[in-house]
Amino acid sequence: MRSFLSVGNAASAIMYLSQAGVNGRIYNLADEAPLPLVEFIDSLADHMKVHRPRNVPMLAIRAAINGAEPLRWMGLRSPINRESLRKLTASFSLDVKTLAASGFRWLDDGLATRKRMVEAFLASR
Repeated sequence: MRSFLSVGNAASAIMYLSQAGVNGRIYNLADEAPLPLVEFIDSLADHMKVHRPRNVPMLAIRAAINGAEPLRWMGLRSPINRESLRKLTASFSLDVKTLAASGFRWLDDGLATRKRMVEAFLASR
């Protein structure tokens, strides 16, 4: 699970907290509900009307990482390594209960924002 934060929700939360936030209190800013990274990427592909990326078995990814180890010995960098794999697969979600308890209401669940983001990207091409 991953926490994401749309620009609209970020701006709305900052504006809201500048008026209604409690001085000294810590508020985590993130969209209301975390998503699995695969679901986030699949939603982008769906909005772009392209095929969803394939799922590669973890065993194959680890084999590729191990196979690229000699590149490191030669001073070359592989696009995938143990650290990048850890970052892509680790769960990272923020607790937004304090933000919700403050009375803040999210503009959307992030889906509409992702759709607008993809539409803007496709229009710029």
